[in-house]
Amino acid sequence: MKLNDDFWKIRSSEALYILSSRIIVALVTLSLIKSNQLILSSYFLFVYFLSRTISGLALSHLFDQLDKKKILVVLNLIFIFLTIYYLYNISYGGEIYFFFIISIILGLIDALYSPVVNAYIPFIVSKHELDEAYRKTFLLQASLNVFGIGLGMAGYEVIGIINMTWTLCGLIFLSVCILYGVKNRGTGILQKKEDNPSSALNSMRLFFRYRFEPYWALSSLLVNMILVPFSSLVIPYFVESVKHSSAIMIGIIEASAAIGAICASVFFQSYFEKIYGKARTVIFSFFMIGLCLVGLSLFISHIIWCLLAFLIGVSVILNNVSIESSRSIAIPERHRVKIQTVHTAFIGLGNPFGFILFSMIIEKWNYSVVLLIGGFLICVVSLLLKYIPMFDDLLSKDKEEIDSIYDKNYGDL
Repeated sequence: MKLNDDFWKIRSSEALYILSSRIIVALVTLSLIKSNQLILSSYFLFVYFLSRTISGLALSHLFDQLDKKKILVVLNLIFIFLTIYYLYNISYGGEIYFFFIISIILGLIDALYSPVVNAYIPFIVSKHELDEAYRKTFLLQASLNVFGIGLGMAGYEVIGIINMTWTLCGLIFLSVCILYGVKNRGTGILQKKEDNPSSALNSMRLFFRYRFEPYWALSSLLVNMILVPFSSLVIPYFVESVKHSSAIMIGIIEASAAIGAICASVFFQSYFEKIYGKARTVIFSFFMIGLCLVGLSLFISHIIWCLLAFLIGVSVILNNVSIESSRSIAIPERHRVKIQTVHTAFIGLGNPFGFILFSMIIEKWNYSVVLLIGGFLICVVSLLLKYIPMFDDLLSKDKEEIDSIYDKNYGDL
């Protein structure tokens, strides 16, 4: 199935942004870990994810009425200024607080970027192309999320933090240039204030009114609370402090997860959905993530870590594509950005506390304990997914049947 040029331009632009965003997180995190400041590294990540969550909840209502293309261009330009600020501070020895300014602003940009892109997709592809479009979207988002962190840490080791930061400026400038070539602007949906007043509170009310959304977001929150610190904190800690290996090995383990995501998108996703259906595929993917984390707690071999990271990458894509290709059209068009933004903010709510909790457990016991607990928790969550309202309906019906089904079942505010 051939997707149009606008889709690929948006995909390319987002890929460059995600890569740059994760690289700067990796550079800050690794520089602090190498300075034996694990707790400070955790605080940086805590503030970043807290900012991401609060920004998403506070600003979710503002963007359905704006052109999606303009929003993405502005977010990229803010990121360029942020990168220049970071470069200035690391070059001239800025005070420690500059890390937290970066984490706050970066969290704000990240809170909006992917939800806007995900809401943009139905504007530029047909309903029958959504499965394929979201398969490619979440392949890029999931693989670049982990690959960007690995690349940042490997780049820190190979060419240094200054050169990597200049590279970020070039990547984001290219991202903006690509966006200017997108023809479909993703025109905002105008709404009458008397019909549906736009506010953060109403966005939250609408989110909880759509019964599937809060339960699914809670499940995703618990998984993210474990997986994100695993990728950003535990893998670097394992390589640097347990195995005393080069930071390049961090990149190899992270890249294994990215390769798993690619293989899932190209080979496994359609097979699993065809044989087992979307609902069972989602449950299986959660359970597999839990088992892999338990396995990681038991072994210290680099090869086993790469293999299990590969399987985690596969599982993340199996889950994301199956769910999002259905959610995206179940949400009424006029509410897509606000619901996607609240969803992203909600599932990120546990990440700040995950980092603090992980660092405390690692300091008091070791990384194996937190992986064992996290893996067991995710396995339990996988067994509860089928009890989420509308879980089977949303994942078993045809696209025509679930188009704006939230409107049909729950109405508007």
